[in-house]
Amino acid sequence: MKLLASFTLVLIFSQALFSQRPEETIPTIDHLNEVNKEWSKQEDQPTEGIAFTDDTERIAYHLKTVISRLRECHTDNSDEAQINRMTLLDKLQEYAQAEIFPQNIYHAERTPYFIDHEGTACAVGHLMRMSGETELADRIRSEHNYDYIRDIKTQGVSAWATLNGFTLDELAWIQPTYNPTTPWCQVGEGFNAEVDEMCSMYYDRIYFSGAFDTIDGSIPCPGGLAYFENGELTCLDDHPLGRIHSMQRLSTSKLFIAGQLQYENESIVAASYENNEWTTYSIPQRPDAIGLRIKGNYFAYSRIVVAIDPQDGTGNNEIWRFDDDTDIWHKLITTNGPILSNENYTFGGTFSSYINHLDSDAMVETRNLVSLSISSLLNDEASSFIGDYIPDSVYCIAHSGWNMYVGGVGDADFPNTLLTRYQNGSFQSLIEYMGPTSYNPGIYDLDINSEYGLVIAGDINVGNTFYFGYGLGSYDVLSGTITPLANLDNAARKIALLDEELFISGPFVSMNGFTEFNHVAKVCSPNSLPEQEVVVSIFPNPSSDFVTIESKEQIEFVEIYDHTLRLIERVENAGKRIDLSNYPSGTYYFHVTTGSGKYPTKVMRF
Repeated sequence: MKLLASFTLVLIFSQALFSQRPEETIPTIDHLNEVNKEWSKQEDQPTEGIAFTDDTERIAYHLKTVISRLRECHTDNSDEAQINRMTLLDKLQEYAQAEIFPQNIYHAERTPYFIDHEGTACAVGHLMRMSGETELADRIRSEHNYDYIRDIKTQGVSAWATLNGFTLDELAWIQPTYNPTTPWCQVGEGFNAEVDEMCSMYYDRIYFSGAFDTIDGSIPCPGGLAYFENGELTCLDDHPLGRIHSMQRLSTSKLFIAGQLQYENESIVAASYENNEWTTYSIPQRPDAIGLRIKGNYFAYSRIVVAIDPQDGTGNNEIWRFDDDTDIWHKLITTNGPILSNENYTFGGTFSSYINHLDSDAMVETRNLVSLSISSLLNDEASSFIGDYIPDSVYCIAHSGWNMYVGGVGDADFPNTLLTRYQNGSFQSLIEYMGPTSYNPGIYDLDINSEYGLVIAGDINVGNTFYFGYGLGSYDVLSGTITPLANLDNAARKIALLDEELFISGPFVSMNGFTEFNHVAKVCSPNSLPEQEVVVSIFPNPSSDFVTIESKEQIEFVEIYDHTLRLIERVENAGKRIDLSNYPSGTYYFHVTTGSGKYPTKVMRF
């Protein structure tokens, strides 16, 4: 699992596009053919079943297997060419071990990339760089960057292969293809403070609310409610003032909000917005209440269901339903603790019981969850949940078929369940927090979609010394593994889909310590991206001592960050070589600043 950086965008793996998914256990030869079709021409094809964590691990396995076989091949090379061959195979072994490969952001299918938009070379390009033929590699990038070896007509390739003891068939066997990746892009220039809530209106508009008062760099937005539509951020000026705690759509045009709100000098708990008009809701029996969560409905007998804090000093929260036919509010549930989340009519929070006002005010034990069946007033029902594997505070809920996924945070006792699945009447712990860390892990939002699977957002670390992510991941229910989807400087708190594009929001400002998103980011189409010129290249990568920085512009300074995005060194007036010999083994982010901007590259030190 890994995450690579870019100076204008950040990349994630789009696993839904794999023809043969790497995590599938299938014959080894099928996985190898997925990376390079030249395997179909080889003798002694491996058939044992194998699976990989991701496509990066699969590419590395392909390279290591090819290297092993090439070492055993009998050649007619001269002594010099054979020495060069074995030296470069050693370099290729280090390259495969580091697993820093080009990223395919311009194509919708597996494609060779000789050198990608960040200057990362493919295996053959890396061999050319290691042999001193950087200029040849750069010419191939300009003339045949997405071609297979046999289709590359750049002058000097055959002579280089002969000098270094390789045939063109061997180079074709080495050359991998790369699965499409999906770039993270900015939403305008973002927001000047945290975005707490998002609500997508299916295809054309997504709303944002939070503590911000400025959007898109300089546009005033004093009420903290804005929307993104047709590529532009717009502030919604006329709306209830106050802090919005929940937003929910009813249709492609109707938005519901709940919070601590005022509209035309009236305190309200909720409102709906459609056709540029607001409809407000207040509960006469609870004049000081704060709206917490909301669920809108098409049916007049249940126009909205809203969870509130009645502000009565008890610490209890309540769930009410508004009957549009009679203009009457009905109290349904009183919980003995805060309500923090909902999906449809399932509400989560931190409570151990509730009073069921639908059933003679019966007291019912539960654990942080209650589900309502809303049909008509006479048939409303409430269901409790009891289980060992429920987060101590439930912040998010997602349903998929008959399964319910629940995320949240734990208390001071270990282990704590952060993600659980409710299936066939029982809970199964999926992600647990095993002990103290420097931060308080938690999952604050979930989304299930066909592109990314089960997406989790929150205060979560994913990865190890070499491959690292923070704030957002994709959980594979079958394997129990998490793939990092971003490496944020702070948590992601909300997830939304707009026309199949993934949006995230939260207190984060940047990804990988350099790309500034300012509290909101979205996945954008690779096909819409213009090709970018490679301004800065760093090699060898991986390296055990020195790296060389090649730049088309004058370098002003270089900042070096470790895998946790902590700045460890700033090199002023940096030359072309930087010594890494005193650095511990691991992953580093080099941010090379020139007159035109900052250019990041991920570098591995062995």
